[in-house]
Amino acid sequence: MKVIGIVSQKGGCGKSQFAQSLGVLSNENKGLSVIVDTDVQGTVTKWAGRREAETPMIVEAHTGNLDEVIEAAREEGIKYLWIDTPPHVGAIMHRVVEVSDLVVVPVRPDPSNLDSVEETWGYVQNARNVMAVINGVPTDTSSDGDDVEAYLNDSLPDLPVCKVRLHQRKQFWQPHTAGQAVSEMRTNMVTMKAQGEINALWKAIKKELK
Repeated sequence: MKVIGIVSQKGGCGKSQFAQSLGVLSNENKGLSVIVDTDVQGTVTKWAGRREAETPMIVEAHTGNLDEVIEAAREEGIKYLWIDTPPHVGAIMHRVVEVSDLVVVPVRPDPSNLDSVEETWGYVQNARNVMAVINGVPTDTSSDGDDVEAYLNDSLPDLPVCKVRLHQRKQFWQPHTAGQAVSEMRTNMVTMKAQGEINALWKAIKKELK
């Protein structure tokens, strides 16, 4: 089983979006996936409450039972376990970093997000594998994504940055209101770009997990 922790001390950067979208996508691709919600805000849990499909399984966890949840998933033959984390530093973040095969750090191209990345890196740099993913890039230009990648490469040269970027598209969050994910939307000219981006990100993550 592969454990993927989605970590940032900054709220609103896309952690829950990543957990939901990638959890569904990895389950569709014939893997057995679980999404673990460790955030007291319960964004993923609330999304699951609106969801008709029974998979992927959603489990709430905290510092005291996270290891038990992971072990139970392993015994059940789960292939991918995604962990959504709260937007603050605490014991749960440290434990998620310790148990994850890959830590994904979403980064949005705005000053408040960039200000938090260096401190987040301080907590995740000893993980087995770490990858920053630029999220929410404006669709009218790619320059913001380029600027963010250049900033990260300059200020945090040891933090690997995924070449796949997710843009600011409503197709990423719109299906969440009905408990769905972007990959579950009908493929057409409107959804194709968003679906292509999340598929590319999942492919990049699978490569890192090998």
